Amino acid sequence: YLSTYDIPFQFITSASYQTPPVGFSARWVNYVLSDWTYGVVLIYQSGRPIAAPTAQGTSANPTVASLVFQNTFANRVPGQPLFTVDPNCHCYDPQKTFLLNPNAWEDPPSGQFSASPAYYSDYRTQRRPNESMNFGRTFRLKERVTLNVRAEFSNIFNRAFWNDPTSNNHRAIQAFRPNGTTASGFGWLN
Repeated sequence: YLSTYDIPFQFITSASYQTPPVGFSARWVNYVLSDWTYGVVLIYQSGRPIAAPTAQGTSANPTVASLVFQNTFANRVPGQPLFTVDPNCHCYDPQKTFLLNPNAWEDPPSGQFSASPAYYSDYRTQRRPNESMNFGRTFRLKERVTLNVRAEFSNIFNRAFWNDPTSNNHRAIQAFRPNGTTASGFGWLN
């Protein structure tokens, strides 16, 4: 089955630009304004796969783990959406929304292993673009003395990312705090 590191789409680019020498009459102005560098590293990629929840079982329907001490995954329910909202849309409040649908999973029959793989290609975390930029210059003061001035910026566009949802137990009860925010359960964004 898929690896936990499966990323079907990945775009990474790095670019650097150095300003050309300027032609002002004052020599010190040319020295200060020339040879600045600007760099950028942009990474856009798919979210990482979320592991299928483990089968939980009940006293009436024990899992294979209680018989052979080997866990198995819950089976995916056909036709049920995996998410309650699109994890990449930023159109929901992560403090009031459970991201994962517990009805999308069911335990395998008693004493049987699951037919489910550990990872599905359409069951992934939120995409997390990574954009970094920098600019700077090295000033040569003497033959053996230089001064490097540099500024580096991570997450330059101030993107918000949520934590990965809790996804191990599809039977975990989804609980709310008195103020209406989520407290725990399957699909909880801590």
